[in-house]
Amino acid sequence: MDTFDKVYVMMFGISNIVAGGPIYNANKIRFLESKGWNVVVFPVDSGKVYIKPLEKYNNNSYDFIHFSPYIFGKRKTEKFVEKMASLIPQSDEIIVFNFTGISNTYFFSVF
Repeated sequence: MDTFDKVYVMMFGISNIVAGGPIYNANKIRFLESKGWNVVVFPVDSGKVYIKPLEKYNNNSYDFIHFSPYIFGKRKTEKFVEKMASLIPQSDEIIVFNFTGISNTYFFSVF
Protein backbone atom coordinates (compact mmCIF):
# COMPACT_ATOMS: atom_id res chain seq x y z
CA MET A 1 0.00 0.00 0.00
CA ASP A 2 1.26 3.49 -0.81
CA THR A 3 2.21 5.91 1.94
CA PHE A 4 1.10 9.54 1.80
CA ASP A 5 2.07 12.57 3.87
CA LYS A 6 -1.55 13.59 4.42
CA VAL A 7 -4.80 11.61 4.15
CA TYR A 8 -8.27 13.09 4.60
CA VAL A 9 -11.05 10.53 5.17
CA MET A 10 -14.69 11.51 4.62
CA MET A 11 -18.01 9.71 4.97
CA PHE A 12 -21.18 11.35 3.66
CA GLY A 13 -24.05 10.96 1.19
CA ILE A 14 -23.27 11.49 -2.50
CA SER A 15 -26.13 9.79 -4.37
CA ASN A 16 -29.63 10.60 -5.60
CA ILE A 17 -29.44 14.25 -4.56
CA VAL A 18 -28.12 17.65 -5.52
CA ALA A 19 -27.86 19.59 -2.28
CA GLY A 20 -25.62 21.89 -0.29
CA GLY A 21 -23.84 19.17 1.69
CA PRO A 22 -22.54 17.14 -1.25
CA ILE A 23 -21.68 20.32 -3.18
CA TYR A 24 -19.74 21.65 -0.16
CA ASN A 25 -17.90 18.33 0.16
CA ALA A 26 -17.07 18.21 -3.56
CA ASN A 27 -15.54 21.70 -3.26
CA LYS A 28 -13.71 20.71 -0.08
CA ILE A 29 -12.25 17.66 -1.84
CA ARG A 30 -11.09 19.80 -4.77
CA PHE A 31 -9.40 22.22 -2.34
CA LEU A 32 -7.74 19.46 -0.29
CA GLU A 33 -6.41 17.71 -3.40
CA SER A 34 -4.98 21.02 -4.64
CA LYS A 35 -3.07 21.24 -1.33
CA GLY A 36 -1.61 17.73 -1.73
CA TRP A 37 -4.05 15.71 0.40
CA ASN A 38 -5.05 12.19 -0.59
CA VAL A 39 -8.83 12.12 -0.04
CA VAL A 40 -10.67 8.87 0.72
CA VAL A 41 -14.48 9.00 0.62
CA PHE A 42 -16.87 6.35 1.93
CA PRO A 43 -20.40 7.19 0.69
CA VAL A 44 -23.20 6.33 3.10
CA ASP A 45 -25.55 5.71 0.16
CA SER A 46 -25.53 4.35 -3.37
CA GLY A 47 -27.27 5.22 -6.59
CA LYS A 48 -27.03 7.90 -9.25
CA VAL A 49 -24.41 10.56 -8.51
CA TYR A 50 -25.37 13.95 -9.94
CA ILE A 51 -22.34 15.91 -8.76
CA LYS A 52 -19.63 15.00 -11.26
CA PRO A 53 -16.54 15.26 -9.00
CA LEU A 54 -18.11 12.76 -6.57
CA GLU A 55 -18.72 10.03 -9.20
CA LYS A 56 -15.26 8.50 -8.68
CA TYR A 57 -16.19 7.63 -5.07
CA ASN A 58 -19.37 5.70 -5.88
CA ASN A 59 -17.39 2.42 -5.91
CA ASN A 60 -16.46 2.93 -2.24
CA SER A 61 -20.07 2.48 -1.14
CA TYR A 62 -20.66 -0.74 0.74
CA ASP A 63 -24.05 -1.97 1.90
CA PHE A 64 -22.90 -2.32 5.49
CA ILE A 65 -22.13 1.41 5.69
CA HIS A 66 -25.84 2.15 5.22
CA PHE A 67 -26.63 0.66 8.65
CA SER A 68 -25.45 1.04 12.21
CA PRO A 69 -22.68 -1.47 12.93
CA TYR A 70 -24.49 -2.60 16.07
CA ILE A 71 -27.03 -4.61 14.05
CA PHE A 72 -24.38 -6.93 12.56
CA GLY A 73 -22.67 -8.30 15.65
CA LYS A 74 -19.09 -7.88 16.74
CA ARG A 75 -17.36 -10.37 14.40
CA LYS A 76 -19.07 -9.11 11.25
CA THR A 77 -18.56 -5.47 12.23
CA GLU A 78 -14.85 -6.10 12.76
CA LYS A 79 -14.62 -7.51 9.21
CA PHE A 80 -16.35 -4.41 7.84
CA VAL A 81 -14.06 -2.09 9.80
CA GLU A 82 -11.00 -4.00 8.56
CA LYS A 83 -12.26 -3.59 4.97
CA MET A 84 -12.62 0.17 5.44
CA ALA A 85 -9.24 0.48 7.17
CA SER A 86 -7.56 -1.44 4.33
CA LEU A 87 -8.69 1.29 1.91
CA ILE A 88 -7.09 4.08 3.94
CA PRO A 89 -3.43 4.54 2.97
CA GLN A 90 -0.68 4.69 5.59
CA SER A 91 0.10 8.28 6.43
CA ASP A 92 1.95 10.57 8.80
CA GLU A 93 -1.24 12.61 9.19
CA ILE A 94 -4.84 11.36 8.91
CA ILE A 95 -7.83 13.61 9.41
CA VAL A 96 -11.32 12.14 9.62
CA PHE A 97 -14.32 14.25 8.63
CA ASN A 98 -17.72 12.75 9.29
CA PHE A 99 -21.13 13.98 8.33
CA THR A 100 -23.47 11.41 9.88
CA GLY A 101 -24.03 9.55 13.14
CA ILE A 102 -23.37 6.20 11.47
CA SER A 103 -20.02 7.43 10.21
CA ASN A 104 -19.06 8.45 13.74
CA THR A 105 -19.60 4.88 14.88
CA TYR A 106 -17.52 3.34 12.10
CA PHE A 107 -14.72 5.86 12.41
CA PHE A 108 -14.41 5.33 16.14
CA SER A 109 -14.07 1.63 15.38
CA VAL A 110 -11.35 2.18 12.77
CA PHE A 111 -9.27 4.69 14.72
